[in-house]
Amino acid sequence: GFNVFELYQDQVLDVERIQLSEPSLNMVRLPDVEKSKIDSLAQTDFYNFISNQLKALRVRSFMIVDGDYRFMDQPNSPDQAFEVEEVLVLISNFQIDAEAKQITDNPFYADDIEVCIHVKPYSLFSQDSAYQMQFDDIGLSTQDSSMLVENVLLVPQMDHPRMQAAANAYELFIPRLRLKGINTNEIYFNRDLRLSG
Repeated sequence: GFNVFELYQDQVLDVERIQLSEPSLNMVRLPDVEKSKIDSLAQTDFYNFISNQLKALRVRSFMIVDGDYRFMDQPNSPDQAFEVEEVLVLISNFQIDAEAKQITDNPFYADDIEVCIHVKPYSLFSQDSAYQMQFDDIGLSTQDSSMLVENVLLVPQMDHPRMQAAANAYELFIPRLRLKGINTNEIYFNRDLRLSG
């Protein structure tokens, strides 16, 4: 719930809890949309959206349960879509106001964001395409800057010239991989995974 009197008199919307159950989101990157325009959405000043109507927006707890997400980088290639299911998102103390706008090292406007997803069959390749990586579940927390990845499988691509010339090729399986010191800002804004500490 929220305080109607506070909303009317102080222009402050303070919500205790928001929960979305089983939402579904499908996204397609349009070929005529420049990458820079898509990236600019990730760096939008959300305070400007509310400043004409509200002085502050606070949500103590925001939750997404059993969501699914599908993204197609190429509109005509549905078989190459990135799909996740069983999405769980927990956001604690989300706040947008003039003070939060000045905190540049917290672009997510929240004390903690936890994301857990189950990835449908999907593969990533090393920069030289010599190895393929597969995984199942991913968990990310901004509070302790950690990432948990389960069932990681690294497989050599034997038809790759590097593998054909190599004396040995290795297949690696890791049931549970935990990374700490994750820079979540770099992941979100620059799609760059960096570790510190």
